[in-house]
Amino acid sequence: SHSWRGGHWKKLLTLVIFYNGTAAVSLGFLAGLVMMLLCSFELLPGFERQDYQLKWKCWSLCSGCIVTSLVMIFWRPQTEIFLDRICINQVGHLKAQAIFSLAGLLRKSDALL
Repeated sequence: SHSWRGGHWKKLLTLVIFYNGTAAVSLGFLAGLVMMLLCSFELLPGFERQDYQLKWKCWSLCSGCIVTSLVMIFWRPQTEIFLDRICINQVGHLKAQAIFSLAGLLRKSDALL
């Protein structure tokens, strides 16, 4: 059933991860892979470390994290978001109770398409 006790940020984060997560991780992985290839061909600079003979290069990690974060925030999914998928239990007798709770969902909504 639907509950307003949980924070709205948790529900929003769940929707963002559900709709943008796959694209964000895939593009972040691709960015990290490209940076790894550029580093392996010595096209990107590295940083000297006192303990090791090899140069330290953080290009793959940094670019992967940045691209993943940006895609997670700014990616526009091609499907419309149906909030009831998160808010209403789809199995059992709780579904009927949740449908009756839609009035509370509409009361708390700022806009409806």
